[in-house]
Amino acid sequence: MPFPDDEPEYFEQTIKALDLSNAEIVAKACFDCTFKKCTFKETRFKDCLFSNCTFQDCDLSLIDITNCRFTRTTFEDCAAIGVNWTKAAWPQKSMPCPVSFSRCALNHATFIGLHLHKLSLRECTARDVDFRDATLTEADLRETDFTGSIFHNTDMTKADFTRARNYQIDATLNNIAEARFSMPEAMALLYSLNITLVE
Repeated sequence: MPFPDDEPEYFEQTIKALDLSNAEIVAKACFDCTFKKCTFKETRFKDCLFSNCTFQDCDLSLIDITNCRFTRTTFEDCAAIGVNWTKAAWPQKSMPCPVSFSRCALNHATFIGLHLHKLSLRECTARDVDFRDATLTEADLRETDFTGSIFHNTDMTKADFTRARNYQIDATLNNIAEARFSMPEAMALLYSLNITLVE
């Protein structure tokens, strides 16, 4: 079944190699669907729901997700560059993060002020991403490249940065209590502490 068509809801569909670049998709609901090698570059999603869905090897760069809802949605090997994730409809703060990313390119994305408790962002490229005022408590951020990303007033309590790299985190301007970091990358945290290192 192609997507989208005249149907408002989709259940357990596997949708492959669909190109809907620059399209507008409004008020569609997808449940337990898998999207493989689809292109949604600059696609405008509005008032859509993705529940227990998986995107695999898809191009989602510059998508607009105005008032879209996600629950247990996974992105694997996707390009999602330049996405403003703050435009989605996020769940109550007591809920875990409804999206997860694995081996994705998320460069130039915006997560300002979002509650991303237990976010999974594994083996990703997250360059020039804005995490200001976001909550990343207990987030799994292992092996991700954070070159140029912004952390300010970000709560990273118990977050796991094991083997993450190129992050610039000011320990005086962020909460990193009980977070996990690997050496030698963790040395970068010391530069914000106004201390002198001697051999």
